[in-house]
Amino acid sequence: VTVRQSHRGKEENGTMSGSIGDSFKALAGPQVLALAIGVVVTGVVGRIIALKLALRVAYKGNKTALMVLKLLSGKSPRLYAFQDYLPNLPLPRLKDSLRKWLESVQPLVSDEDFKKAQEAARKLETSPEGKSLQKVLEKRAATLDNWLSDWWVEFAYLRGRVPLPTNVSFFCTDSYRNLLGNLEPVEKDPIKRAVGMVQACLDFKHNVDTEKLKPLRIGGVLPICMDSFKQCFGTNRVPGEIIDTLVTHQVPKGGSAHVLLIVGACLFKLPVIVRGKRVPNDTMESAIRAAQNHADALPATAFGKGRNAELPVALLTSRDRTKWAQARTALLASGGANADSIREAEEALFCVSLLDGPSGLAEAYKKSDGVDCMEDAIQPYIRDGLVGVDGSKVWFDKCFSLMVYTDARVAWHFEHTYADAHINGLMSEHALVYSNEISRKWRLYKAPVLPQWDRQAPATLLRWDGNTAPALPMWVADARKEFDQLLKGFAFKPIYWVKFGATRIKKAKMSPDAFCQAVLQVAGIGYFGKPILTYEAAALRVFKGGRTETIRSATKDMVGFAKDFLALSKGGKKVAGEDKTRLAAMLRAAGDRHSKLAKAAGKFEGCDRHLLGLKLAALTTGEKVPELFSTAAWQLEFQLSTSQSPILQEHTKVPQELELYTLGGGFGPVADPGIGCSYHILPNRIYFYVSCRAPDASKGCDDFRARVRAALDSIVELLE
Repeated sequence: VTVRQSHRGKEENGTMSGSIGDSFKALAGPQVLALAIGVVVTGVVGRIIALKLALRVAYKGNKTALMVLKLLSGKSPRLYAFQDYLPNLPLPRLKDSLRKWLESVQPLVSDEDFKKAQEAARKLETSPEGKSLQKVLEKRAATLDNWLSDWWVEFAYLRGRVPLPTNVSFFCTDSYRNLLGNLEPVEKDPIKRAVGMVQACLDFKHNVDTEKLKPLRIGGVLPICMDSFKQCFGTNRVPGEIIDTLVTHQVPKGGSAHVLLIVGACLFKLPVIVRGKRVPNDTMESAIRAAQNHADALPATAFGKGRNAELPVALLTSRDRTKWAQARTALLASGGANADSIREAEEALFCVSLLDGPSGLAEAYKKSDGVDCMEDAIQPYIRDGLVGVDGSKVWFDKCFSLMVYTDARVAWHFEHTYADAHINGLMSEHALVYSNEISRKWRLYKAPVLPQWDRQAPATLLRWDGNTAPALPMWVADARKEFDQLLKGFAFKPIYWVKFGATRIKKAKMSPDAFCQAVLQVAGIGYFGKPILTYEAAALRVFKGGRTETIRSATKDMVGFAKDFLALSKGGKKVAGEDKTRLAAMLRAAGDRHSKLAKAAGKFEGCDRHLLGLKLAALTTGEKVPELFSTAAWQLEFQLSTSQSPILQEHTKVPQELELYTLGGGFGPVADPGIGCSYHILPNRIYFYVSCRAPDASKGCDDFRARVRAALDSIVELLE
């Protein structure tokens, strides 16, 4: 089953936070109902009932409910303190979702195709088949905490057959401090840096396991679903010929755990917990150095010498999922070393890869004139992060991989199936902050005091037996060709915009997210030559098991503004006078409309996930798939896929001048041809990561970036 839906969920849309914050600030004082509930909830049962009732409506901005949450949440709630009280995912009315869908496609299709879409929507709303499919969803909603979540993981991810790199996975950078080289880095020794990062990740895992991690709350008040943190470590996407499976390997109390260490083409099992005891820094460092020396001393083979003497089996995980599943099945069936090595790789908590060379970023920064010049220098680094260098430096099925350069810079690579970016983002935020001694004053959690393993914990080289799996070299050779072909039509480049950020946009009285979406619409229409279906995800984390809903950003208002702006500014012409006044009014109206859509999507009042559910209801029950899903309007692809995510979620009090936060991250397009664009809005700058899939992807990427820069400068002037 192929579902034409974007699966991007990397952003943390900021509109819900603003909505909750504004509602809470608007309170003149405790309301009567809140005080009454406060009296009643002196008992545990009363408190639970009050929390449940409040959470049912708090996500809608109900002021009384927000006050109740503020009063009853406590100062230091544990990780899952609110999990059982979160509301289930609601089910919208069919006519509402159809109306919103029609509004979203009208500016993107011809009049004839829109009439066909209207007729198909009318049939679906009034026909027995439409009512029957809605009842299927109603039954699911009545019996499940989240009627969509299992379908979403299955059909948006696990049934997908495309390779994970550039299609599903995403990446995140090292801290600003380490990347740009204008400040003293955390650690200059790559192995010591790797050890520090591993230990910081394990500390985060300990806080998750013991539930000491604090639950995230929007606006500091509204709790969100934290269930995905259970899959943050030890999770593996296991390939299948038709459908993959998601498996999380739990470490039992008093048990052992390891990470997958990659050195060149060599894979090692590196113990990090032995019989319930943490392997200390010096022991882990010795084990990694010994593994590196072992790899470099390997005799030459037909595949290479030293660390490249082994077959780069990790490259197999970059293949089409069915091909990788067939190879994996054969390796397991061959037994012995091959089966053991597959199991050890899949049971690892995560992956650490020691790369063969430096990032080169510090040197490039010193020779440049600043951040603008870094955009060219950093391109190889961010590409490495997204595709695992040459495809063999990441086990793509693994929940996340930490790549360490010889100059001690690091890059993060994340598999996307099990969680959205806020989960991985919080983990990497913790690792970057807690692995740096200068942050000690601003840390939110104490370092755990744990029993230490007091003996050696050597890394073990994973072996591959070509005698029992003679096709293995051919599979790896084919994987290399396929990976190279995958990257031929792909490019990935950044924009580090330092002229202004959220502060100036807010001063001009516009939502920063809406402003960025206006910029991207102008760039998108200019690049594609027409209005295109645009995806921006809103987080559904206020619901149990919530993932994302779509904000269809190419609204009639936004497209109208972008078209007029492009026409009036053609050839670099400066917009002035009445044209400027009119465009500014159009921009503000489009921005207001976008903000309303974003807030509605965060409350599951969009249309995409509901309509997708109807289609899946038909496919899974054997009923006829409604005509709507074969219309030209439905078949539109998200040729522009966008996301916004925060740089920091918890450690917001760490001084900015320490530069301990990342430069963000990005992902690949979801359509071919297509553009992917993540963006991170800071007070005085905006980071964009632009990916392009096209015959000449590098040229396409440069074209889109140039259009974004031009739009940033011109559009902000309209508001001032």
